[in-house]
Amino acid sequence: MFNSVLKPSEKTLLEKYRSNSPNENLEEILSNISADSKLIQNLTHKPLNECENMISCLSRNDLGLSNINPILSFDVTRHEAANTAPAISVLNRFKDDVAAYANAANTESIIKISKLLDQDVFNYFKGDENAQIHLQQALDNLNLLSLKIQQLKDSDLRMVQDTIPLLHKAANWVYIHETDSAELKQKKTRFIMNKMVNYYFLHHTLK
Repeated sequence: MFNSVLKPSEKTLLEKYRSNSPNENLEEILSNISADSKLIQNLTHKPLNECENMISCLSRNDLGLSNINPILSFDVTRHEAANTAPAISVLNRFKDDVAAYANAANTESIIKISKLLDQDVFNYFKGDENAQIHLQQALDNLNLLSLKIQQLKDSDLRMVQDTIPLLHKAANWVYIHETDSAELKQKKTRFIMNKMVNYYFLHHTLK
C-alpha cells in the first residue's frame, strides 16, 4: 500500500535508505560532504545567508504602520475580583506581556520578499504601472528564492545520503587481527554475522 503511492524517485531514495548503500563515486562523495570556510560560517550563524539579497528587512515606519500601543487596552483594576493576589498577578503579567510584545514589534525588522510591499499590491489593483513592475520583480525574486532553497535542500540531502552509510560502516567496522585470541576472534565474527542477519531481516521485512 505504501509503495503504491510513492513516485519512482521516492522509491529510489527509500531503497537507498533501506540498503544503506553508499555512493560509488568517491570524488562525488567528498564533494557532497565537504564544506569551505564560507559554508561553515553560514551553517553556524545564518544558514540562509545566500538568500539575504532576495528579502528586505523593514521597520513598521517603512511600511507606513503606526507603532503598537504598549499599554494594556482594558482596565479592570476597580473590579472587586481584581484585588485578589492571583488576579493581581495575572493582570501584571498581561501588562508585561503587552509591553514586551509592543517593544519587539516596534523595534524589530519585518522581513518581506524584496519589492513585494503591501502598498505595491494596493497600487497594482489601482492600475499603477510602476506597481506592476515592482510586483513582477518580486515574482522573479520569489522564483529565484524558491530555486535557491531547493538547491540548498538537495545539497543537504546528498550530504546526508553519503554520510550515513559511511558513519554506519565506521561504527560497525570490526578488525580481526591475527594476534587476537581464538575467543576474541569468535566474538568479533559472531558480532559481524549478527549484523548481517539483522540487516537482512530488516531489509526484507520493510519491503
